[in-house]
This record gives sequence, C-alpha cells and structure tokens, in this order.
Amino acid sequence: MKLAGVQNCGLCGIPHFGAAFAHTKCPHLLSDIKIRLMLDALTISTESREEIDLARQVLIKELANPQRPRRLP
Repeated sequence: MKLAGVQNCGLCGIPHFGAAFAHTKCPHLLSDIKIRLMLDALTISTESREEIDLARQVLIKELANPQRPRRLP
C-alpha cells in the first residue's frame, strides 16, 4: 500500500482500499438513484467502449446485489 500510495475515489473523495476495508465503500454505491444516474451517464461517456462496458457491468452487478446495504436518498 505504501508503494501504491493513497488513491481517492473520483466520486466522493474518500480513499477505498478494497474488500479488506468494505466499511469504506463509496457512499455513491449505496444509493440506487446514484447508481442509476451513473448508468445513464455512461451513455454519453467519451471513454473507450471496453471501459464503458466494464463500468456498466460493475454498476449493474452492484445494483442487483441483494446483500448491498442501501441508503435512502
């Protein structure tokens, strides 16, 4: 971790370190509304098709996860 340095989330600014630190999951991924807004934003993204498809898969998987804690808007 020291070699990689701290990488802050581009959405919320909080550093997320993966499964070992699941309690620091991005608050944007706890809201169904924000996930749906991100999915909508992918339609106008200028990123490569592969990146867009990967992001879409991750967001849909997160949205469909029944064990995901949900936050009210």
